[in-house]
Amino acid sequence: RIDMRDTNLQVEAGKLVADAQLQQVELFGIESKPVILTRPDATLTGMHVVMKQTDETMHIIGPGTFAFDENVTEKLSSHTVHQPDFTLYHRLRSEVRHGPPTLFVTWTDDMHYDDQRGLARFIGNVVVDGQRPRDTSRLSANDITLQLAKDADPGIRSGPADGDTLNVQRQVQRITAVENVELIATNWADQPGGILARRVRITGRHMNFDNTPE
Repeated sequence: RIDMRDTNLQVEAGKLVADAQLQQVELFGIESKPVILTRPDATLTGMHVVMKQTDETMHIIGPGTFAFDENVTEKLSSHTVHQPDFTLYHRLRSEVRHGPPTLFVTWTDDMHYDDQRGLARFIGNVVVDGQRPRDTSRLSANDITLQLAKDADPGIRSGPADGDTLNVQRQVQRITAVENVELIATNWADQPGGILARRVRITGRHMNFDNTPE
């Protein structure tokens, strides 16, 4: 377990391999327990993670999860996952967190994250679940990219280091989904799972969603 205070990142892994020349760190899960990367605004999991300091990129090889969730980190650290497909891990998340994450992503093949460009790309049977007080959504596709915009309000910075891009809370600005795209958006009259008000289903080969305020 490593606390990287300069980037406000906590790392839990079964094995770590560092290459000083390449300025690269590889993290490996142990048995069926994935690597867990946590920040105040997000949690990432995967069995094989490659982090490059020079270009501030991260690559998760194989299946994994990504969530905006501030309540689950400490409670998860004391548990062990026994299912390679993370089924138990996903159930454990739902049991220990105080509330659902704003965004929860799962995938089967790869994840590439570029912090400088604010791009997160997920490949392979990707599912993105979103939730707001009276709205839920599920977007699925073979390839989904999130464009993350830094929040301009310095009052919600997640870390003390001024000017450190890794310590700035991000919001989803755009979503691009490619191949076998399906979006199910549900509006609830009271709360998610309660009285259904409206449900919309959209399918296609390609979808762009712009979340930029007008």
